[in-house]
Amino acid sequence: MHETPNFDAVPPDKWLPILHDLRNEFHPYFSESQNVTVYSIITERGVCLSVRNYMSIYVTFEYWMQNNWTVVPKPEIVPFYHPEDDGNIETLRVPTNGMMISVYYPGEVNEYQHKTSYLEPFRVDQYSVSVVEYVTSYKMMRLTLKQRKCKFSEDGGLEMWPVYTLHMCIMECRYRTILQRCGCFPHFARPTAGVPICNATQLRCIATIKDQLFLHKHVPARCNCLPNCNDDDYKLQKRSSSLRNDVFYDDVPMIWFNLIVELPKSLFNRQEVFGFNDFITAVGSAAGLFLGASALSVIEVFYYVTLHMWVYYLKNKPTKTKQTKKVYKQ
Repeated sequence: MHETPNFDAVPPDKWLPILHDLRNEFHPYFSESQNVTVYSIITERGVCLSVRNYMSIYVTFEYWMQNNWTVVPKPEIVPFYHPEDDGNIETLRVPTNGMMISVYYPGEVNEYQHKTSYLEPFRVDQYSVSVVEYVTSYKMMRLTLKQRKCKFSEDGGLEMWPVYTLHMCIMECRYRTILQRCGCFPHFARPTAGVPICNATQLRCIATIKDQLFLHKHVPARCNCLPNCNDDDYKLQKRSSSLRNDVFYDDVPMIWFNLIVELPKSLFNRQEVFGFNDFITAVGSAAGLFLGASALSVIEVFYYVTLHMWVYYLKNKPTKTKQTKKVYKQ
């Protein structure tokens, strides 16, 4: 952004619509799956294509321009791989002169820090993705955030989106920092009423504070960004790359991308191991061991020496007799 030229021929609020209109339209070809949901999304790296991601609707140009705050129901069936498909190879073919690819959890959105890989044309690249899965029981929704230390998408709590994800929280905190230091939101952030969009001078201002935008560091505690309760950590690793001069589609060079899916070898399950009922049981057991009485017996003793005695007193409270004078008429 420090190389942004002085440009004021087009107002900043028109930049995003122009970039969206100029985006490179292409459609990926999948060898294994036919029913693939594809979105054109706005990211901090530009306009990108999102595949098989049910959170992408919240970062689309159309959703923003309509000032939409509707919570889109999560699809009943989310595409996934069966355990017997471990090591399955999925082929993606894209007609383009080169692209960057990022693989992440379908319930998350793209964020600048997420690792990307560059794919060159005329090549057949083979990558493997290994998965570490984090699953949280929905019974834990009744716990406070401080207790479970994670958030479901339904928890919300953000100002720029109607749902919650960790990456959404990180981006919102980053944009608040830009607003405080440079007085605007960048054109690739969701338009917000009352907040101006950065002009060329303000984009150069952002370049001067990049060290404060935690682009390659841990998110500061002030952002209060809790991890997703349900999440997958995808590790993308390049296995091989070979040159192939005959990879064309309609005279456009093709990128041939093979993805070997390695299903989770590590599963982390968040669940409540000691709840309120367990606490009552433990207290009752301790009372029975040390006092020779159950917790119910202790409660009964407390009841009889307090509430029961007070009720008994009110019912049997002595009443004062009034003395009456008789008046005789002569």
